[in-house]
Amino acid sequence: MEPIVLVFAIKGNYSAHLAVALQSIFDTNQMERFEVYLLAYDVQKNDIDKLKQMFESHESTLKIIDVAIDQFKGLPISFHLDLSCYFRLLIPDIISADRAIYLDSDLVVNGSLRSLWEIELGEYFLAAAPEFSRNMHPELLFNQEFGYFNSGVMLINLKKWRKFQILESVLEFSKTNPKLIRFADQCGLNAVAMDNFLPLKTKFNFQGIFYDDSYVKPTKISAAEMENSQKKSIIIHFTGTTKPWHWSCKHPDRGLYWKYLRKTPFKRRFPENPSVINLLRWVAPKVVLEFFYQKKNRLKGLFN
Repeated sequence: MEPIVLVFAIKGNYSAHLAVALQSIFDTNQMERFEVYLLAYDVQKNDIDKLKQMFESHESTLKIIDVAIDQFKGLPISFHLDLSCYFRLLIPDIISADRAIYLDSDLVVNGSLRSLWEIELGEYFLAAAPEFSRNMHPELLFNQEFGYFNSGVMLINLKKWRKFQILESVLEFSKTNPKLIRFADQCGLNAVAMDNFLPLKTKFNFQGIFYDDSYVKPTKISAAEMENSQKKSIIIHFTGTTKPWHWSCKHPDRGLYWKYLRKTPFKRRFPENPSVINLLRWVAPKVVLEFFYQKKNRLKGLFN
């Protein structure tokens, strides 16, 4: 079988999270070969070496492509996002293939990517799953049946992107309409590809906000599909500002992140922003914690 072309984009210290995504792919797609491209900026050489080490025992390949971030300066960003989100727009100019799967690095793969790779795109620019949010960004005037798509997981028709100059179109839209840009390149991509994308099942991009009761669901997606996607998710995407590597993360699948991290060269990491209490919870066995809680409650009882 032909290798599956995967593309990631990272900036700075995101290498460990990318390693988790890669490890999950290797573990759940053991019969596949991958051509992996990494669009990188300001990544330490030691981290790059660790990522390359992960490919030594696999038939898959890794190619690192350094990105000049200056070309994106001045573009609108917000929330927890940064300019590296725009890197994926460069994919058609960097990769000669006709199609590629783009994946964010804050996710784990939970099943075969072959089913995503072999989806027929036809004349569509890309295939993507809907975004779940509290506000579906109606200012972009998209189709309410499916809604606004999430660009963190995309099957991209690179031939069409080149022909219709998607990079230039998205950058032009973003510069001309900065007030409409909430989520970096994602808003521009939605505006440009509004009538030219193929909706994916939510199992291909099962986002964290689904566990938040306040999310807005597109009208065409049923509760039954959401329930089935949760049970049979192929890609679990940790969207939002709180990630599995944060102490405060309560995502029900956060344990998968740490499971895969332990298998990577980045395994000696701890959750970020620890407090004394959280550190004790991390290192101490449950029985020890219960003992101290019992002592604490008894002491409180003596003075109440």
